[in-house]
Amino acid sequence: MEALEGLEAAKPEAAREHVFSPGEQGDGASLPETKFHADRAASDVRRCKVTVFPVPEKTILDFLKGLDEVLVIEELDPVIETELLRICAANGLSVKIKGKLNGHMPNAGEYSAALVTEKLRDFLGLRSSAGQSAAPGLQTPLPVRPPVLCAGCPHRASFFAVKEAVRKYNAGRAVKRKAVYSGDIGCYTLGNALPLDMVDTCLCMGAGISNAQGIGRAEILLGHEAPLNFAFIGDSTFFHTGIPGIVNAVYSRANIIIAVLDNSTTAMTGGQPHPGMGFSISGSPAEKISIVRVLESLGITEIVRVNPFDWEEAENAAAALLEKDGVRVIVFEAPCIMVSLPGKPLGIDTEKCSRCKLCINKLGCPAISCDLPTVSTGPSVSIVSIDRSLCTGCGLCKSVCPSLAIGAVS
Repeated sequence: MEALEGLEAAKPEAAREHVFSPGEQGDGASLPETKFHADRAASDVRRCKVTVFPVPEKTILDFLKGLDEVLVIEELDPVIETELLRICAANGLSVKIKGKLNGHMPNAGEYSAALVTEKLRDFLGLRSSAGQSAAPGLQTPLPVRPPVLCAGCPHRASFFAVKEAVRKYNAGRAVKRKAVYSGDIGCYTLGNALPLDMVDTCLCMGAGISNAQGIGRAEILLGHEAPLNFAFIGDSTFFHTGIPGIVNAVYSRANIIIAVLDNSTTAMTGGQPHPGMGFSISGSPAEKISIVRVLESLGITEIVRVNPFDWEEAENAAAALLEKDGVRVIVFEAPCIMVSLPGKPLGIDTEKCSRCKLCINKLGCPAISCDLPTVSTGPSVSIVSIDRSLCTGCGLCKSVCPSLAIGAVS
């Protein structure tokens, strides 16, 4: 109880700097962890940005005094909105709270600047004039840019090595063997996008390994040939929730290939350390737990370690595991570009380039692009180029270029 009372006493100070009260009555907007996007017309609206939970109740009460209605702008669940309703009810306030629960804000999706501006204008009764852009300053719509693995990301190389190994494995078979790629939570979830197309399932952290086991058994129960079942999991997810699934796979004698994508960081959420890195969140030394030794301790004997950028070796390692049964593991080891220095960027020799676009259509690297034909190049000629500001020199594109047109530039 003493700890809770201390927390309650500290909460107002944590949020006080985010309270603005230009008026004594009228409208208000509550903005928990959301960027405030509004035009000058909203400058006289009382605003409160809530950055802590449980919410600072005294500060919230001060904010609500004299208001008729409040618009709550928060992504994900309506946590702050629910708290405002509770506070109003407990203190006999007749302030109308508008948000997700009554349809004034969308329940799902990203709250973009344009969306927040539109909802604020609706709330304040300030409709934009005909033809006025919802996002001032943007004269033309922005191009669609789907999320993609970074240029030089080792996960792209890992996925491509497995994909090519499976393709060549099936090329020699009269009846193609089905391959299922169970994914997990992390940057590598982006492997689901074309042209890689290497994530068939994504449920929750650690579920990829369990999914692969279940899918394999389901196919056999249906009378089908056992598929090639891959489970992709990152190094941090391996330690977080991957180990129990591996224990079950060994215990139940599953027939799966686990691909551990070890990029030496927790890349998707900001580069936090994990037990396999050798230092703690504070930066102090910590015991470095070996992924391979953990796997060996579980009785797994088929374990291969490889650098995915060693293209031939990586593909051969994946191919070798396809011919075996039981639980086998391939550990792809190469650092994330955010924790390693880039190499010298590559370029394309336009004289050698045949414009086959295999580097684009097989890898989907954002550093490689194809310029539209111009008057100077001719109506049927497009120029493939590498953006030197993005290229890390990983060399993966060199391995797929049949014309040997990709290499170091002076």
